[in-house]
Amino acid sequence: MIGSESSWRSRVTAVGDFFNSVKWLEEPRTLYQSIADEILNIVGCDTVSLRMLSVAGDEMIGYASSGSAKSLVKESYASLPLTVGRMPLLAQTHEPLVYDLKNPDENDVKSVRGIELGYRYAVTVPLLFEDELIGVVDYIYREGQFSADDLPWLVELCRIIGSVMGMVGIADRMTELRITDEAKRIGVELHDSLAQPVSVVALEADKALMSLDEGDFDSLRHGLTRLREASLQACDLIRQEVLTLGESVEEFEDLSDVLGRFVMRFASQWGLKISFERPDDPVMVTKKVGDQVLRILNEALGNVVRHARAKSVVVSLSQANGMLSLRVEDDGCGFDVRTVPAEKMGLRIMKERAGKVGGKLVIASIPNEGTSLVADIPLSA
Repeated sequence: MIGSESSWRSRVTAVGDFFNSVKWLEEPRTLYQSIADEILNIVGCDTVSLRMLSVAGDEMIGYASSGSAKSLVKESYASLPLTVGRMPLLAQTHEPLVYDLKNPDENDVKSVRGIELGYRYAVTVPLLFEDELIGVVDYIYREGQFSADDLPWLVELCRIIGSVMGMVGIADRMTELRITDEAKRIGVELHDSLAQPVSVVALEADKALMSLDEGDFDSLRHGLTRLREASLQACDLIRQEVLTLGESVEEFEDLSDVLGRFVMRFASQWGLKISFERPDDPVMVTKKVGDQVLRILNEALGNVVRHARAKSVVVSLSQANGMLSLRVEDDGCGFDVRTVPAEKMGLRIMKERAGKVGGKLVIASIPNEGTSLVADIPLSA
């Protein structure tokens, strides 16, 4: 091939076909194999291998190959570290390497078998993302397939692929971080939810044992009753958290309906008097907004059960001027917001949830008079 205008025009078209054909959303092994297959389709060489660099940058960890020399590539290239042959030069300069199998460089890894099988050239091109090496693509050519004019095309192709794969890698890492963050949040919420009833279980068990030793059966009965109540509360809290984690808001679903069902179930489970006020018109939000509002409501009502000793709660949902407002008010014991310890994650998590969708959350409380929570969130976030 030569670097003519017509050939480059066809190559541009081929790149578009390449990106339409690659299985970008598949798991890494399938993605790498898809990329190797599609590169082979558009380049015109005999075999392509793709090797991805580890996070530490010291070894190749992801591997895929396509073409008739797959077994040769696997034996000769896949397990080679960056310290072998001329690879340190590539790692340092980010320039491609051209291997002439019949006239090897003194630092090259010899491939007698490759020559015997009819292969003549191997070209290793770096995959870069933000000027960092993230992997390489190896092209294997038979006699007459490769020309020096092809090298700029191979480099440009790998430049584009490296940029996209770097973004894919960032997206994967962000997903992993979000999953890890959510797992930590769930752990903290379960800890905060269960710490009080479980500590009561332990305390009442100790009291019951002391009463038994002393033969005080009235105190023993009272302690066992409290023990049973605390155990049931812990079970209910776990059940409530599991149900909430499995519930979400579907696209194009009226948020008022979702919150109404949730409030009804919560009130029935905890024997709490909760009234729900909703607007006349449907409240349509994205799934992201709806899920955050639902989680905020769950945490707010959970705090009422755990701490407020309230007789009644009012939950209201309204919308105006492109904003929705969730309000939760109880007539419980209240607290001094300024004295809440930093390690109490519940209030902070609710504020963070509102912030993730462009909203804000305000909590007002007066000791012995109750607590009011208001979350204002854009409908279109």
